[in-house]
Amino acid sequence: MKMTLLIAIASYLFSAQALAFGGDTDRGSRIYQQRCAMCHGSDGRGNDGMAVDFREEWHVLNKSDEELLRHIRDDFRSSGSRYKSGACPSQMIDDRDLYEVLDYMRDEFTR
Repeated sequence: MKMTLLIAIASYLFSAQALAFGGDTDRGSRIYQQRCAMCHGSDGRGNDGMAVDFREEWHVLNKSDEELLRHIRDDFRSSGSRYKSGACPSQMIDDRDLYEVLDYMRDEFTR
């Protein structure tokens, strides 16, 4: 019971944080083009196999904000990853910017 309550509270707090930070997809687009497009491509398809193709592998963006942010910060790669780019430059992007980039990516690449 206590664990269920803690999970519910944590979920609420994370969703409230996402609402507080996210929502400006125009700003998210600008940040994506400046920071992410060099590897992921301006169209989300990945440049020369450097990074995941978000249009082909759109399901990647179905993960929670928290999981995706952790993957960006920790340079997550699935076992046997074929992508050849280095780590995402997340140290140069704060939480607000990352939430807005995720909002943009979901809006743009999962249609």
